[in-house]
Amino acid sequence: MTSVTVKTYPSPKILHLSITIATLTSLPQAKGTWDLVAYLLAQYPALGDAGLSGYSFLFDNFTNPFGPSSPLVSGVLASVALQDTSDPNDMLKLWGPILEHVNATWPGFAVAPNITAYRSFWDWYQPNKDSFAAGKNQYTCSRLLDAKALAGDRNVTRDAFREFSASGAGTAYLVSGKGVWEAKPRGGSNAVLPAWRKAYVHASECK
Repeated sequence: MTSVTVKTYPSPKILHLSITIATLTSLPQAKGTWDLVAYLLAQYPALGDAGLSGYSFLFDNFTNPFGPSSPLVSGVLASVALQDTSDPNDMLKLWGPILEHVNATWPGFAVAPNITAYRSFWDWYQPNKDSFAAGKNQYTCSRLLDAKALAGDRNVTRDAFREFSASGAGTAYLVSGKGVWEAKPRGGSNAVLPAWRKAYVHASECK
């Protein structure tokens, strides 16, 4: 290789939401964890259509992010982002109705959202990049889920993710977007699994 031509684009603004929805596992309300998870996942297709991307961890037992009062909590940790905006109201419009429903339906769960605006992708990347040490033995299995799988039957979603996360924290990566749906591979095809073009979530389990 002797030369490379690269087309550049302006870096987008990033509006980031970090949110925890959790309850102490010792409380009776913890029994509703997977119903809550199923409800949230049913909202992901609409959130993806609105331009949201990011990831969420789903768990029965996780170190308490609220303090030392209990070592374990049950619920959801999520980190999601919108591009080309720095207005917190854009994120609140998407999540406001969802969190109102969560508060009304699962009052035993604490909801802790935090919205931060960044001037560029690089500014966002610095405090949010993966800082975990690399290298460990792990078995990973995963599924690509479309809108029907996420929002069709919440009882099925609830049971599937409860089983999916039985050995630890399950994940639901919101991977949809125009780049996925509208890609036109050169030559008309490529080696990408066709289900990827309809997927909203890449769900994985690690053992």
